[in-house]
Amino acid sequence: MLPQISFSFLTIYFPLILSWIIFGATVFVFLRRREYLALYTVRLFYILICYRILYATLLSILQYNAWHNNPFSQYLLPPHQPFSYFLTYSGMHFWFYPALALMTALLVLFFFGALRKVNADWFLAGEISLGVLLTFLLGWPLSLFLVPMSFFGAVLLSLIAMSMKRGQHVSLGGVMLSVGGTLLVFGVFFLHLFH
Repeated sequence: MLPQISFSFLTIYFPLILSWIIFGATVFVFLRRREYLALYTVRLFYILICYRILYATLLSILQYNAWHNNPFSQYLLPPHQPFSYFLTYSGMHFWFYPALALMTALLVLFFFGALRKVNADWFLAGEISLGVLLTFLLGWPLSLFLVPMSFFGAVLLSLIAMSMKRGQHVSLGGVMLSVGGTLLVFGVFFLHLFH
């Protein structure tokens, strides 16, 4: 019973707990240490990359072990099948979505960088790295919804602020954190709407 509990914890609950720890640390830095936002989000991004690599490696090793110890699925491994079959299987199941999330985060980095060149006032210090971190943290395909929903929320809040004559600038970082937290909580339900 204990190995099953620890296996479930490693494969299911630990990624969720780590996601919430990273998100909570990001919210704390955003609210309390705003001047260090860029520095800490970059550090958290590197921690998340290392974690995703280690997690995919662990799942690949566990998959190989499960196939090797099963009398039926051992025929999916060498010498019965080429090793590339296992690499393709583990690549598509354990490495593909983190790679897509990383590519999406890099696209967000380039997109925000291009927007910053157009108008540097659109982003406060650290908001670009915050958007990249949240995009990678949400993973594929939830990361696709972060930027459009954040821009929509920022425009909506700016219109409300203008109508109340309280200024025009709304921090995109706060909106991204709100949208990111909402997607972390309700992401599964949100994806079922589009499935």
